[in-house]
Amino acid sequence: MAVRVLMLLGLAGCASLAVYDEDPLIRDDDSDDIVDPPTPTDTSTDTGDADTDSDADSDADSDADSDSDTDSDTDSDTDADTDADTDSDTDTDTGTGPAPPLENGTYNGTITINYQMTVPLLGGSSQCNGPITFVVDVAQNPAINGTYTCDWPPLDIWAALMLDEVDGTVTGNEAGGLLLGNIDGTESMGTFVFSDPWNGFMSAGPAINGTFNNSHFLVDDYVGWWNAPRTGP
Repeated sequence: MAVRVLMLLGLAGCASLAVYDEDPLIRDDDSDDIVDPPTPTDTSTDTGDADTDSDADSDADSDADSDSDTDSDTDSDTDADTDADTDSDTDTDTGTGPAPPLENGTYNGTITINYQMTVPLLGGSSQCNGPITFVVDVAQNPAINGTYTCDWPPLDIWAALMLDEVDGTVTGNEAGGLLLGNIDGTESMGTFVFSDPWNGFMSAGPAINGTFNNSHFLVDDYVGWWNAPRTGP
């Protein structure tokens, strides 16, 4: 038994030495002081990194760009557009144009007169219509001679009481493309009696067109017009 204990103690001592073999501190068996380990000496030989890389970059880029672009665009466009538009538009514009001349002949149409009496307490209004006839002879003066009759509506009580049929004459001449003249009218009751200038024009047909108007303070106010196409020589 004593021998086994001694062997165990010896193995433990050896294990203790193995543990502290690389310890930088060495314990002196004769003293409790700690002794610094000896300074190690580096015996390795540094041969140095001799970089023998002989990469001699001699990139001599001799790219001589000799691009001699001689683009001589000689586009000689000779587009000879010979569009010969032969549109023979025969549009006969019938709009306003020069008035036709006054021509000899007989003209028949209708005359209309709007009449308003402005006499206080007696005022009223009505419209008459009737035939008008012209005879034209451009060699005479006046060249235009006409007669008319204008009657009021039979059921117009105010006109039946205050007015009678209007009869009159029209004369005139052509001057610078216009028609100018005079018109007169009478009615038997003496309420509507007038003599006024008129003016008008020739229209296609041919036809004589005319108009007139007048007013008298506190008496009456009226306007009249006619259209008479040529009906014979």
